Amino acid sequence: MSTYAKLSKEACRVLKAGGVWVPCPLPLDKKKEVNENDLRLLLMYYIKSGARCVVPGAHTGEFCGYGLLTEEKHFELYDYWLKVVKAMTLIHGKNMILMSMVHSMRHVELSVKNGYDIVVISPKCFKRFEGNVKKQIQFCKDAASQIPVFGFYLQKKAGGIDFPAEFWQEFFKFSYGAKLAPFDRYRTLTALEKAALSKNRENLTIVTGNDDHIVGDLMRDYTFSGKTVTMGGGLLGHYATDTHAAVKWTAAVRNYKAGKKNWPYKISINRLLDTVTLCNMALFDAFPNNFKNSTWGVKSRLTSLGVLSSPQCYKEGGYEALEKEISKRYDGEFKAVVSDRDFIKKNISNWKKEAGLK
Repeated sequence: MSTYAKLSKEACRVLKAGGVWVPCPLPLDKKKEVNENDLRLLLMYYIKSGARCVVPGAHTGEFCGYGLLTEEKHFELYDYWLKVVKAMTLIHGKNMILMSMVHSMRHVELSVKNGYDIVVISPKCFKRFEGNVKKQIQFCKDAASQIPVFGFYLQKKAGGIDFPAEFWQEFFKFSYGAKLAPFDRYRTLTALEKAALSKNRENLTIVTGNDDHIVGDLMRDYTFSGKTVTMGGGLLGHYATDTHAAVKWTAAVRNYKAGKKNWPYKISINRLLDTVTLCNMALFDAFPNNFKNSTWGVKSRLTSLGVLSSPQCYKEGGYEALEKEISKRYDGEFKAVVSDRDFIKKNISNWKKEAGLK
């Protein structure tokens, strides 16, 4: 019988609490080398905003240059990134968990070496045996024997693959949950149903990654055959900017779902749903360009807010009209609800001092 790594009681508590989980962008300079000062300031911003984890190696970091850099350079960079996130989290963070995204068994091993609590298994791990559920599950079990694992259902346009119901039924037997981001209600509900009916349900945390339906995913329960699961938070590229505002409106939506009557905004929850979705449409260059500049959009917004020096990416180049559209959505009519511009302006000098930056 297989033996799987277990989360500590404290890590379980933080994981189950959900909230805002940030897939960390990787700040780059014009030579496409890591901008270390920007990275430290960015991490301080996320921590001070109330994020519950900051995930290195994720899609907003363009998967750490995976497949673009030499293998040696990539793993060196990934190891460095793990170390910086861990150090900043342990020194400055409270009620946070160390979570990384992995794309191979070597990434798993580096996460174990660096003392991370749990890993998110990227769909890239399964590209070489797409469609073979048995091999996919075996990879996950091999990883879970070393460190607790978390799933990731990513839409195909962003590099994901389709998982059948059988995959989720098996995966939820030994994992701690999943991020559901297929951008498809059929696939989302299929995975939610398998989580609800799993004998391991009490140990599972399900979070949304559906950037086109964030508030909608958070505002309700999902019940199947009398068994209920919820999406208690998100691991979202949307959370990688204007994070403090996102922490507040995410908490407000969760309180609304719990029946609390102190809704803090002048706009209704349905108007919030549409507002967040329209912000995301601009941020991710989602329509009509099918996410062509999704990472650049996030970095462009962070640059506009003064957290990054530039929106430099490995692949994406962006365009001026997108930058203007993002600003219009975030700093327009509902700025008080979705924008961090004033919050950052007020606090950034202190964050720089605390992070040891000039």
